[in-house]
Amino acid sequence: MRRRNLFLSLSIFILGYNSVFAQSDFFFSFDQAGPNTNQSRDFNVGDSGSLWIYWSTNGPADSDLDVGAFIDVFTSTSGVIEFTAAETFDYELLVAGMPVGITRLNGEGLGPAENLSADFIDELFAFTVTGSGIVESFSMVFLDEGYNAVNDGFEWGRIDFNVVGEGTTTVTGAAGDGLIVNGGSIVDAAFSTVTINATSQIPEPATTGFLALALAGLAVRRYRC
Repeated sequence: MRRRNLFLSLSIFILGYNSVFAQSDFFFSFDQAGPNTNQSRDFNVGDSGSLWIYWSTNGPADSDLDVGAFIDVFTSTSGVIEFTAAETFDYELLVAGMPVGITRLNGEGLGPAENLSADFIDELFAFTVTGSGIVESFSMVFLDEGYNAVNDGFEWGRIDFNVVGEGTTTVTGAAGDGLIVNGGSIVDAAFSTVTINATSQIPEPATTGFLALALAGLAVRRYRC
């Protein structure tokens, strides 16, 4: 319970931090290659969706990610969505637009999250094996197939979820127990938030009227028989 309260406090801090900076170091998007901004989207109970995770080298931390990151992802309100899967990606590095046969991250720290509950993902992580990592510099540009030029962000992972109840919840992240590390330094990364508004699907009046007429017709037919 104490840990949960800590994460909620962190989310309040992160919301304030994001109001100062236009970009975040880690940002979530409902759409692959989506915008690096706080987003809100409406869903119906029973829907499913995905959140794409990106790392931007131009976020407030202004740092490359050449060692790795352990991140926690959580919701602000329980019972609205449930996380169903989470994974990190490992793309091949490109130098001058050409693949070099080396992948970005260490496969041992890659793949589905092991600690996943309905509204909390613990230690979704990935770390580099080459030392180049997610790096962008004027002297040497290590881009990869997951780089999105529009947002200047690197596709880092994806989270899947189901909408299970009515209400509104925000999804955000924070550094996990393994922290976010660049070289020998801990990165104080900022995370964006997304908001999910969930409602039950209510039939339109015309549809409701049609159903009422159909039921009335069945009743009359049964009476005549």
